[in-house]
Amino acid sequence: MLQFKAAVKKSVTPIIPEMIEITDRYVIHKKRKRYFLGYETITILFSKISSIEINANATNTELIIQSVEEDIIKAHRFALEDTIKIKQLIESQL
Repeated sequence: MLQFKAAVKKSVTPIIPEMIEITDRYVIHKKRKRYFLGYETITILFSKISSIEINANATNTELIIQSVEEDIIKAHRFALEDTIKIKQLIESQL
């Protein structure tokens, strides 16, 4: 299992950063709950992924993964290199 954590900016220090985990069968997105108590988790099976998109600008990177079952992962503040690597890893499993 590979794990990627969101980049932490000096002005915004999340107690629990967003994470993406890549297993042999799933993409798992974890982000902190509204009141810092644990994670909200979305899990998508590789065979159910319909699209992967990267939106990047000077200040932010967003990774959007959509499934055929209408689940959507929207991950923010990951390093561009990590975002590209995540996309490549997922595409290699499709």
